[in-house]
Amino acid sequence: MPQYKGDKRKGQAYYRDPVHPEKNFTLPVDSSGKPTGDYNVQGTSSAVYPVKNIRLKSKGGFIDDSGATSKLFYITEGGIGANYFTYKVDYASSESANNVELVRLYNDAAKAIGVLTPPQREDSRVRVGIDGFPIVAFHRNANGVDTFTTKANFNNDKANEDVYGFADGDESWEITNNSADEAKFKKPATQSTFENAFEIRFPDEDGYSDISKLGPMTQWVYSTDPLQATYRLIDPISFTYSTVVRAEDGSYSTKTVVTQEFTEDTPEYRKAKFKAELKDHFNVDSTVFYYIFTHLFLMVDSRAKNAFPTYFASRQPGDGGDHWFWLPYDMDTALGINNEGKLVFNYDLEDTDQVEGADVFNGQNSVMWCNLREMFDGEIGQMYAELRKSGNFVGFDEVEARFINHQKA
Repeated sequence: MPQYKGDKRKGQAYYRDPVHPEKNFTLPVDSSGKPTGDYNVQGTSSAVYPVKNIRLKSKGGFIDDSGATSKLFYITEGGIGANYFTYKVDYASSESANNVELVRLYNDAAKAIGVLTPPQREDSRVRVGIDGFPIVAFHRNANGVDTFTTKANFNNDKANEDVYGFADGDESWEITNNSADEAKFKKPATQSTFENAFEIRFPDEDGYSDISKLGPMTQWVYSTDPLQATYRLIDPISFTYSTVVRAEDGSYSTKTVVTQEFTEDTPEYRKAKFKAELKDHFNVDSTVFYYIFTHLFLMVDSRAKNAFPTYFASRQPGDGGDHWFWLPYDMDTALGINNEGKLVFNYDLEDTDQVEGADVFNGQNSVMWCNLREMFDGEIGQMYAELRKSGNFVGFDEVEARFINHQKA
């Protein structure tokens, strides 16, 4: 089996499902009798663990027990099939549920309140994140001897472009380094620095370096950093924007704020710029939802890492395209678990707190999320209230049941 990321190997794969034998498959061999499965190690920080996450891609399709071959395998019942999967070991996050169940909850809750990507508006099967189910894995050596390897989750891979509805003109980037200034928008991503914090997910092309969309987006967020205020403006600038306010009875309403005029580049000017112009660059609902979810489930490693800022080109009028959306990725580091897989955080911590002098959230000073928390507090409260009313997606009983059912499978 591969031992490190990039150590690609050819191999066979057999999947056996005692509950749903109709899903059984074997990978075909090519004309010379060689296996058609491509194996590779998946993950960055997890790649150092003794048991690796493994990516499997089948170029030849899947043969069922009747001998019929299909090009795709379906992780999600009634969903979109693929030929690219990850055996996610969850070596550090050993509850083996955070990643799959929280992404599934994210997908379901966002759909329930209408926070949709442009491809989801066209096809309800499209997801914003992975899905999967528990398996046990064995390794068969050259002598035909099977050895138990690990328990894992059999997941859609992040590269399954059809599952997420990616098409020509779209871009999806992974934030990879929560210590980099570019990941926190403390510096813009330039041609010489973007690899400090960003790795291309789609288009899936080796050496992809076109940052003609990514660069200006990071430059705009950077330009709203209150700590970078210069107190100099060439000409006065005015901002007019709408904001959501909470009434004394707990209800929310939208009111238009009187135009603010600035003659100096002050911290207040930077924050007003963020408030007024966020809608020109990002899908606001997607951004607010991502903030709420990562805050609520204490996802301490998903603000300046393990996130997919994704640009969807417009498909049709009114679909929200030509904007950046926030898509979830690895949700292992949640519900009190830190980046080393240890359960160390209490449930009541906020994204402004410190524990023993250290920030709870990695990238806690991110320009994006600090500005959003302060300038969109009404929108955050309104969306959270809507979530509480839309099927109890964020209630304890619902979340606990999802985890228990997943771990019982």
